[in-house]
Amino acid sequence: MVFLAEGQAERYFKHVSAVVESTVPQTAELTVRIGAELRLVSMRTTTMNTVPVTLLSYLMDVTDQRAAEQAKLAFEERLRQSDKLEAIGRVAANIAHDVNNILVSVISLGEFAKVQAPAARADLDALTDAAWRGARLMRGLLGLSRGTGGSARVFELGALVKRVAGMLKHSRAGIDVVCEVGDEPLGVLGEEDALLQALLNLGTNGLEAMTAGTLTLRCTSQDGQALVEVQDDGVGIEDAQQRLIFEPLFTTKAAQGGSGLGLTIVQQVVHAFGGNIRYESVPGRGTTFSVLLPTTQSLPRDLRQSSPASRPLLVRVLLVDDDDQVRLSTKRSLEAAGATVFPYGNPAVALEEVVESQLAFDVALLDVNMPELSGPDLATRLREKLGPFPVVLVTGATGDLIPDSEVSRREVRVLRKPWSREDLVGTLAEVLGATG
Repeated sequence: MVFLAEGQAERYFKHVSAVVESTVPQTAELTVRIGAELRLVSMRTTTMNTVPVTLLSYLMDVTDQRAAEQAKLAFEERLRQSDKLEAIGRVAANIAHDVNNILVSVISLGEFAKVQAPAARADLDALTDAAWRGARLMRGLLGLSRGTGGSARVFELGALVKRVAGMLKHSRAGIDVVCEVGDEPLGVLGEEDALLQALLNLGTNGLEAMTAGTLTLRCTSQDGQALVEVQDDGVGIEDAQQRLIFEPLFTTKAAQGGSGLGLTIVQQVVHAFGGNIRYESVPGRGTTFSVLLPTTQSLPRDLRQSSPASRPLLVRVLLVDDDDQVRLSTKRSLEAAGATVFPYGNPAVALEEVVESQLAFDVALLDVNMPELSGPDLATRLREKLGPFPVVLVTGATGDLIPDSEVSRREVRVLRKPWSREDLVGTLAEVLGATG
């Protein structure tokens, strides 16, 4: 037996009345109950030439057909959104190199100014915080283009979480940032910089949801996987909005200029690691995002030790970058860490003079995108003349071409612009430790 589903009676009677009044066959779609199951049917009704009037209705089950049509429409909409996001990413990629060079200078010089002018610390904190927000936005936009341009490698997750917590501290007055990292080293395989930005995004969202309270970052192991939790004491997410938070361009912060891209990118990054992300949110009490990632046992021995960024960097660094401000900022940061720096602004000149003088250096810090000679090409040419040496390739755009042969080398690391002093010093110490 077929029965009208609840709420369908009025629609049925309108359909029948229209047929009787017009005497023209008409079609309507109704939800009916067949046993315990609800189905969508197409009902075509016509009048028969009898007295009194007799109605004849034909029913056709269209449930599966309509479901397929809806799935097709949803797929097409996701494809349109994907194309839209990719277009945004391509635009960002075209300007990323120049924008990130500017941000390197603002961040590094701002950090130096904090030491030199303590009275202006609050203003300088606001300046560098704004620059980091710009950096996170730029990296997020770059993540929307096809591929991130980064390289996957094994790194220690706890150290990364500590870096994120350090970058978030002092971002908001009245909010404490707490970092809880277990003693067990957790190696994960993927693009470290992408995960850094994803966790920064979650942390920033948490800070923006609070006016006071505590933001907690935890890193532990759970059932053989690595678990990172980002917990805030903020306003929480409204129930009606929770199912939409990972949708592209959906934002709860439109009035504050939210792009609606952040959590979409976070989810993409986590999935790229082979992981999953979930959340719990109670309106008025706060939100916890949990990121589960597969671990690897092949964690290099040098990464099991404490972060090297806090130790003096008593090494000789060959620095080649064609941007004057970036070169100056990098040189000052390295010298403040204890390094001796040999700076060059022209890669061709650097090649000629370093080879001719047989300059002794411990590590080369090379910008990837330079005129005449790229950073990877310069490293290759120098190796041909001087033999192997550790290299850090610095890049500010996903379009920068870094050959797989370089990325896979044990003595090569990739550093993304903009960087903090801790990023810079830590990366150099890491590559030196891997080859020492």
